[in-house]
Amino acid sequence: MDLFFDWGSDMILTLQRVDAVVARLQPTLPSTAKVDTKRLTFAVFPIIGYSLTSDAVPQNKLWEIATYDLKPRLNRLNGVAR
Repeated sequence: MDLFFDWGSDMILTLQRVDAVVARLQPTLPSTAKVDTKRLTFAVFPIIGYSLTSDAVPQNKLWEIATYDLKPRLNRLNGVAR
């Protein structure tokens, strides 16, 4: 299972909270179930994330720019998976 959080999230605190929920649920899982939580960072995978924000441009316009302008250009670069 993958969990995704907002860019500004305190990931150390978030991981602690996820671990607490997993610990509460563990007794309800089958005895053979193994649950392991990890905080993945960009250092683990060669990934670049980007976010478009603006105080003047509406969210739907930013989505259009990302989808129809930036994404096709990035996808044409060597080594870009998607």
